Amino acid sequence: MKVRPTARSGELPLEVTSNRDRDSLHILPLHMIPLESAPLKRTRMIKNSHLESVVEMFDDKDTGSGQVSVDDLHQVFSHIEGSDVGVLQGLSKLHSYDVYSLRIVLRQQGIVVDEGELKLSGGKQQELEQFMGDFTRPLLMHIFGGALSGCSFKEALATFHDPDVKKTRHNLRKMAQSLGVSLDELPKFLEEFGDIFLSTSFYRQTLGQIEPTLGDFESSMREIKENHQCKGNYTVMDTCKRFQSTINRLRSVVNSRFATFNRDSREIWQDMDGERFNRFKTTVQSNHTTLGGVLCALSVKMQAWTQEFPNPEVGGPLKRADFIVTDMKQGMETITGSRPKGTDVRGPR
Repeated sequence: MKVRPTARSGELPLEVTSNRDRDSLHILPLHMIPLESAPLKRTRMIKNSHLESVVEMFDDKDTGSGQVSVDDLHQVFSHIEGSDVGVLQGLSKLHSYDVYSLRIVLRQQGIVVDEGELKLSGGKQQELEQFMGDFTRPLLMHIFGGALSGCSFKEALATFHDPDVKKTRHNLRKMAQSLGVSLDELPKFLEEFGDIFLSTSFYRQTLGQIEPTLGDFESSMREIKENHQCKGNYTVMDTCKRFQSTINRLRSVVNSRFATFNRDSREIWQDMDGERFNRFKTTVQSNHTTLGGVLCALSVKMQAWTQEFPNPEVGGPLKRADFIVTDMKQGMETITGSRPKGTDVRGPR
C-alpha cells in the first residue's frame, strides 16, 4: 500500500458526497458506484500526483493519504468481489472524475448511478452564475426584452411558472416554435441547455483557478533555463522543456475548445432553431471527457507544484528542476498518449 501526501480533504464520505468531492475533477466517492463489497463504498478513487488512479483508504493531515492500487486491493480486503475489481479497473482508466465526464463514461460502461450524484453542488452552481452571462443574457432578451437582465438563470426559469409571464407568452410561443418543442416542454428544454452552458462555465472556472500557478510555473521555467548549473545538464533541460511544452499544448487544447464554444454560442442566438441548439449540445458534450481529462491533469500537477513550492522563496531553480524531472513529469503520458479525437496534445519527441 502506497502512502503519498496529497490534497487534504478531511473525513472521507460514507453515504453523502461532500460538496468538495462532488465539484472535484480528481475524486470519485465510491459509495455512488454499485459495488458488492461494502467496505469499498467507504473509500474514494482519486488521481494522485502521478495521475495514478488509486483507492484512497484514508486521508489524514498527519499520516498523509493511504493509497492502494486496484490490483493490490486483495491485500487490504480479504474478501472482494471479482466483479467489483473489474468495475474499479474500468474506472481507474478514466482521465477525470468530474460529473460531466462521469455522465458520459459511466453510461458507456453500463454503470447505473443516481442522477442526483452527477450534478455540481448548489454552491458551485451559484459560483458559476458569473460565467453564465453568454447564455442568460440573450435568453432573457428573447423572452422578456431585457426586463429581467439582472436575473440569474434559475430565477429566469422560475418566471415560466409566474402568472405575470402571460404578457410574454407570444415570445415564449415564438421561441418554442423556433426550437421545435411545445410551450410546455420549453422550460425543460432550456434547463437542459442551461446545464450544457453550466458545464462550459465549470471548465472555464477550473482553468481560471489554476492560471496563477501556471504563471508561477512559467516564471520558474525561465529561471531554470537561465541557471548556469541547469543549463549544463542536458537531460534535466530536455526534460523540463518537454514538460513545459506539454503543459502549453494542454492549455492550447482547452483554450481552443473554449473559443469554439464561444463562437457557436453566439451563433445560436443570431438565428435560433432546434437544430443549431442540438449541434451546440453535441459539440460541448463530445468535448467533456477531453476537457475533463486535460483540466484534471493540469489541476493535479499544479496542485503538487503549489504544495512543494508555496511561494517564490521556497526552492531555487535546481530544486524546482529536480522536482519536474522526478515528480511532475510522472503520469503525463496517460493524458498526452490518449490523443482525444481531433486533438494532438503530445509534446515534442
